[in-house]
Amino acid sequence: ADRALQGFKQTGDETGKGEAFLLAGSIASGLHDVERSKALMDEALTYPISPHLKISAHINRAWVGVYSSDWQIVEQDVNTAIQLALQMEEPSAFNMLAPHLTAVLLFIPDGVKRLKEYCTQVLAWLEDEVGPAQAGALTMLGTIHLFQGKQQESYQVLDRSQEMSQKLGGFVWLDMNIDLLLLSHHLIKADYTTFERYWEEQLPRYEKISGLREYLCSYLFTQGRTLLLQNRMEEAQEIYERMLGLEKPGDLPENHLTRALMGAMLAMSAKEFHQAEGVLRQIAAMQRQAPYSILFGDARVLLAQLYLQWNNPKQALIELELVLAEYERLNMPGLLLNEAASMIPLLRLAVEHDLSSTAQNMLYILEGQQVNRPATVQTTGETLSSREMEVLRLIATGVTNRDIADQLVISETTVKSHVTSILRKLNVKSRTQAVASARELRLI
Repeated sequence: ADRALQGFKQTGDETGKGEAFLLAGSIASGLHDVERSKALMDEALTYPISPHLKISAHINRAWVGVYSSDWQIVEQDVNTAIQLALQMEEPSAFNMLAPHLTAVLLFIPDGVKRLKEYCTQVLAWLEDEVGPAQAGALTMLGTIHLFQGKQQESYQVLDRSQEMSQKLGGFVWLDMNIDLLLLSHHLIKADYTTFERYWEEQLPRYEKISGLREYLCSYLFTQGRTLLLQNRMEEAQEIYERMLGLEKPGDLPENHLTRALMGAMLAMSAKEFHQAEGVLRQIAAMQRQAPYSILFGDARVLLAQLYLQWNNPKQALIELELVLAEYERLNMPGLLLNEAASMIPLLRLAVEHDLSSTAQNMLYILEGQQVNRPATVQTTGETLSSREMEVLRLIATGVTNRDIADQLVISETTVKSHVTSILRKLNVKSRTQAVASARELRLI
């Protein structure tokens, strides 16, 4: 880029100089050299570059703003890039913008409204054509629907996005966004078997492909959280150790945060509340500078859960009330769904204290996901009933019969009857063997 710039200077090619500055700025951005990248993008925009390259300069500078926590720049450049693309009304302009419009940019002021309008316009103009811009717009709309708590709408749009991605042959940026959405849906539905099967299929790509490998740590965090929800502590600890092993100079901010979050969640699971509280307070302060990082996990939500587990419901409600107000301001109440089944006790407390209609709505969604369908045991030919599946999932979390009875509002004698039936149908002799067998058969 420097050599090209010198050549353009010698020939007096003003447009070429602008293009060279833009290329150098893009390279600096890829190396996370924030200050140099911004300076080069600023310089590029002083030259008579084409509208397409202006879009590129503005959206790249917006991402520089993300990583320098300058959200005023992010807002201005995202809006300018979108405005330029809409003015051109050309698929090539929309395609250029598509890889950069991810969930992170929803955190600009009115980000949900702005990006939803843009995606809707793109799809209206391009109609039923197949292209990166359309697939990207569908994926963004699926993300927005999920973050607004509209699961069904999200899944329908996501299905169309997947079909289009397959027709296009796959793009790294597109598949990464689709993967996160699908994993989130499986997590929210407590469909851990499907989550694990899908992630096992995708993991080799994240280990090998540049562009995906940089985000492996944060995606592993989602896997670790799923294991913790199933009380699979040793496996969750292994994921955490792998996350630590991926740390490197110049790592993405979200990877640093997800490592810290995973450590705090393990401490909470071990009832090391003092340690977890201190770490979560530090992470919460960091997330105020990088608000988009709550896409993977919110330290304030975990603090609320921690205080509830620590027999301090009053402090739990204080923390949750602040979070609810923030999510409502962002127009993304569905972010609460990221914590999946672990949010249910906290949301129930919030509803009992009439804290927010948002808490009621999200509780309704999460409780509706806890439906346990009948399942056939392949090794014995027996069928576990819906209630037996429900009991089996609770057994897998390590709770007692008394706890199960209290949670399902049935007698302890009835629970014992279900447990006996489950052991017989799985052809095992203990609860531990039942859980191991169920996992091996991918029933839970």
